[in-house]
Amino acid sequence: MRSLYGKTTGKDVYESLLKELAEFSLPLEKMSGICTEGVPALVGKNTGLISLLLSSHCWDVSLVVYHCVIHQENLAEQTLKMDHVMGLVVSTANFIRSRALNHRQFKIMLEEIECEYKDLAYYCKVKWLSSTKTLQRFYSLLPEIDLFMGKKGCECDDFKDQLWTTDLVFLADITEHMPVVNLQLQGKKQEISQLWRYITAFRTQLELSEQQLREENYAYFRTLSERR
Repeated sequence: MRSLYGKTTGKDVYESLLKELAEFSLPLEKMSGICTEGVPALVGKNTGLISLLLSSHCWDVSLVVYHCVIHQENLAEQTLKMDHVMGLVVSTANFIRSRALNHRQFKIMLEEIECEYKDLAYYCKVKWLSSTKTLQRFYSLLPEIDLFMGKKGCECDDFKDQLWTTDLVFLADITEHMPVVNLQLQGKKQEISQLWRYITAFRTQLELSEQQLREENYAYFRTLSERR
């Protein structure tokens, strides 16, 4: 471990790495792989650490460059936005929650019909990993939200679309499990094989739950049709 003071450009990191290896008499040619985060100073195309290493030295074997396992999971979580779902969920939640009159009327409607939930969860972009609360609550209140939006003259056909609702259920489910996997990948004294088992188990869990989600969604639509 070596501290950097002042600038932290790719060149600074590169020079610091060389000094550290020289201090411990570690030949750079013996390096077979390097793991980084995705910041420009490390992976920049021209002046990042990886580019400087590859352009300055010849390797007997190809240098394996890969992204940190934990950060890969974080990137996957943030990349899996499914904008056709999240965009509509966020805009609808904002329409209800950010306008005092709409919010008050929506809560009154939920009380009148004796709904299990008394309000719609608010979405915060900076806490993406907690979006599952918004998605799950939105799904649970979907009939009530559809009814309310219809009364406001903002009826949305997607709320009645089985494919869209399936994506909503999938996104709510996967955002619930991803933080668990993220925590499993953290901690000391864990080998890469153990981390890989966590990811493999999670993938298997997704495959096993796919059919269950379809069955639950089908049952939901039957119930929704009967309520209408």
